[in-house]
Amino acid sequence: MIRVTVELFPNGFVKQGLILSQTFIVNNGEGTLEYGDYIISEDKLPLVVYEGYKRSKGHRLLVAKALQLMDKESLR
Repeated sequence: MIRVTVELFPNGFVKQGLILSQTFIVNNGEGTLEYGDYIISEDKLPLVVYEGYKRSKGHRLLVAKALQLMDKESLR
């Protein structure tokens, strides 16, 4: 599982940090060694299924795509 946390630090003070959101990217176990299938959720509620992500592209692109899919879902 990958957890992406977005925090706000007012005036740069870490001690006053506020968590704005958390997104969870969970491998659902249905993929292959080359391609992964993921459930993307916020606050533990499944929102999007992302199938066929090429694992060799790395985790940063997976996170970017997951956040993009969450934005599309929230616009519905």
